[in-house]
Amino acid sequence: MSNITIGRYDHESITKDFAGWVEPADKSWIIYTDAGGKPKLYWSERDANGGVIGEPIDLQAPYGIVVPAV
Repeated sequence: MSNITIGRYDHESITKDFAGWVEPADKSWIIYTDAGGKPKLYWSERDANGGVIGEPIDLQAPYGIVVPAV
């Protein structure tokens, strides 16, 4: 198990939709939190630069529906 980083956004253009993110030290996956701080979008794969790969899973949708990338 690796350490987890929890980050918070400060810029208004981002915080209206997302409060922050959660990711492991190896940056193998990422979860973005909604404006209220609840987990919202989960990507299980990332590239070598930390970019997300594929479509996210909406953690607030019924049954974890895959949604188009934002």
